[in-house]
Amino acid sequence: MKTRILSFLIVALGLMVSTSAFAQNETSVQRMATHTYTVTPSNGNGSFTYKWSIEAGGTTTDISTDTDASITVQWDGVPETYTITVQATDANLCLSEEITLDVTIESPEVEFTASNLTGSTCSHLGVEGSGNTGAASDNDILEYTLAFTGGNPDFSLVYDIYDITSGGAGGAGGTVVKANQPATFDALTGTLAVTIDSDFENNTATSKTYEIRIVSAQDADGTTVTVGTDKYATITIYSKPVIAF
Repeated sequence: MKTRILSFLIVALGLMVSTSAFAQNETSVQRMATHTYTVTPSNGNGSFTYKWSIEAGGTTTDISTDTDASITVQWDGVPETYTITVQATDANLCLSEEITLDVTIESPEVEFTASNLTGSTCSHLGVEGSGNTGAASDNDILEYTLAFTGGNPDFSLVYDIYDITSGGAGGAGGTVVKANQPATFDALTGTLAVTIDSDFENNTATSKTYEIRIVSAQDADGTTVTVGTDKYATITIYSKPVIAF
């Protein structure tokens, strides 16, 4: 009798799915990214089926009918940490312990690309429609590349432009020239075009410096996009040449 009881216990307790089975799976992901999660059983008997669940809010992927050792998930939820839970059943209908894995959806981020933090051009001409209108110094356009990490396009962004010629930089100080300027981007990389209009006329003897400052951004789902380290870019406006009779 003791032998039979011992044999039964060995069968009943033999199935194991350890937390180490999750070791190679992603635990920090970008919003909208897709990842596959796999577990590997040990012990137990015969073929296995699995019951998966993910804490509400992390994904709209339906895994309720998935019974394989792997699931594929698109992390399209609100950025925070969510728990994946899985339990296995073997051919004897014996259950493993439940195991869990915490996955953090990182907040989307936007910043100017490091190679595109400065731009320069000539002063706007004060009298449009006369002389060399349409020349490079009249309503020129400077382009700055922005990169989004994670998130769901389209993106909407708001930025300010400050005159920092007499002081200010790095997001502080200066005199606001353009406030709450909107821009939209339909991909993870986009171009912010700044028109050098009458706000950028430079009648001084030296160059003037302006700073573009990202104020805020969000993706198509209304998720807040964090502004990254390179949140500023500069515009240099050269002194406008003056001639006289």
